[in-house]
Amino acid sequence: MAEARAVGLARAETDQGQASKEELQQRMDDARHAITGTVTDIKNSVVHQYEVVKDTLDWREQVKRRPIAWSAGALGGGLLLGWGIASAVKRHRTPPAADDGAEPREHEPMRAPVDHETRHESDKPGLMKQIKETPAFRNLQSEGAGLAKSFLDDLSRIGHEVLLPAISRKIRNWLNDQLGGDHERHRAA
Repeated sequence: MAEARAVGLARAETDQGQASKEELQQRMDDARHAITGTVTDIKNSVVHQYEVVKDTLDWREQVKRRPIAWSAGALGGGLLLGWGIASAVKRHRTPPAADDGAEPREHEPMRAPVDHETRHESDKPGLMKQIKETPAFRNLQSEGAGLAKSFLDDLSRIGHEVLLPAISRKIRNWLNDQLGGDHERHRAA
């Protein structure tokens, strides 16, 4: 029965003739134009979002927008890194304390002898101190120091080979631009 109705509607539409066929053709063209417009809008939206994300993730652009914040962050990071390296180097250079009963060195404070029998529970070294006194911790510490030294050596080499020439080239170009314009004006005068 539903098929008969569909066939009847199809006959009714074909009976209306060419006008309905042209109307359907017009509707299809309108739909194509609407779809094309929607696709174009989506493309523009995606391109815009891509540019926004690209600008957000571009560190050079962020430094240009907020130079004071980035400078303060770099200064703070440099100070923390320098402080950490300096304390590691300072700890590495201090000689270990002598427990062999020898005379105390000038830079070590004098300590009163401790009677081990009267030592209280609170006088025992803590867990961290016990861990720090193990050979494994010393090995780990020396490996870490070696890695840090290797990292700093590589960083220094990159600075000398890449950054310094690039910075000097930028300064030279800037000075040429600054002096070149003034120099040409003086020649013309």
